[in-house]
Amino acid sequence: ESSLNKIDTIINSTLDQNKIFEKVVIEAKKAMGCDASAIITLKDEAWKINHFSGLPIKAGMLISGNDIACSLKAVSENQILIDNHTHSHDGHACCSLMKQFSIKSKMSVPLSIKNKVLGVLDFYYVDNATDFSEAQIDFAKRLGSSVSLAIENTRLYEAQHKIANILQEAVIGVPDKINGIEFGHFYKSAAETAKVGGDFDDIFEIDNERVGLMVGDVSGKGVRAASLTSVVKNTIRAYAYQNYSTRYIASMTNSIVAKEGDGSLFVTVFFGILDKKTGSLSYCSCGHPPTIIKDANSNVKLLETSSPALGLLEKNEFIEETVKLQKNDILVLYTDGVTEARCFSKDKKPSGFFGEEGLLDYVKNAKKPQPKTFPKQIYKAIFDCTGCQVTDDIVISAISLK
Repeated sequence: ESSLNKIDTIINSTLDQNKIFEKVVIEAKKAMGCDASAIITLKDEAWKINHFSGLPIKAGMLISGNDIACSLKAVSENQILIDNHTHSHDGHACCSLMKQFSIKSKMSVPLSIKNKVLGVLDFYYVDNATDFSEAQIDFAKRLGSSVSLAIENTRLYEAQHKIANILQEAVIGVPDKINGIEFGHFYKSAAETAKVGGDFDDIFEIDNERVGLMVGDVSGKGVRAASLTSVVKNTIRAYAYQNYSTRYIASMTNSIVAKEGDGSLFVTVFFGILDKKTGSLSYCSCGHPPTIIKDANSNVKLLETSSPALGLLEKNEFIEETVKLQKNDILVLYTDGVTEARCFSKDKKPSGFFGEEGLLDYVKNAKKPQPKTFPKQIYKAIFDCTGCQVTDDIVISAISLK
């Protein structure tokens, strides 16, 4: 029981299938007291040895059905099979792969979910033929159920993650250049194995004189958050082409988000329309961390949030505000992954958050920052402060007039 609990803990600790299999075959071999164990899976009609413990067989190797014929018998009959004659040469002889290592006793456990074949879990005795006990059979059966569920969960996660990545790639991209402004953009996911989040930004031309700017964050993770991100970005774009009022754009987008999210998701967003000729920036900041303006004298100013996040209520009040940018000003937009990054001292003790104050200090003290490279410089400061432990998605943009 304790061995199963330990293996279940391993399975539940990650959605990385390779890490799960690598640890499970080792722990399962110990628990069974056998010489070797393996997990062999089926994908796209090909059999693959995912992990092997106890014998010099390379993980990741593709094999034919003939090589694991007696293991596949357990799969076809959908029951645990025990063979104490795997080295013989009669009609019951096991696969060539097993003969190669002179296996004396073998147990094969089918892995499946709802009659869908996923693979097989094998246990081997090499030196002596051994009858598997009832306790070993019961353990193997229960373990097979856990491993089957892990395979299916990781498969579903990988499919969801792939879809979400495609969606997110569509919402974090920005153009290479726009006449009249200079800008830089930086996006960093918290980790490769993290669920895809809803951070996004955008810079786009509305007409010859005006540019739309936005940065936002959808609550939640995964496909639903990523798809809502696309809805928000495209809705703001669509209304911006029709109406220059950021208050109106926010109000109309809010109605759509409230209907799409069913009250379970909301979006913080800063959206502005910049007049390239006059430097006038009209904006609506909806529950989002305050945007920063750094002027030529290194003074910094916060564009405070004055409107609620989108999607909380179908009807809500939004406020448009206006500020004027000079040619040497830099506008810095970001998501809360920046200010909520946890910092550590040199002896690896927690030292608080990077925070709004830390961001303001860094922006203020930056010497002649260039919009194109400034977002990455800010991220490096965060990365150094956290000791390489970034736990939330981060989006940073910097914009200035030419």
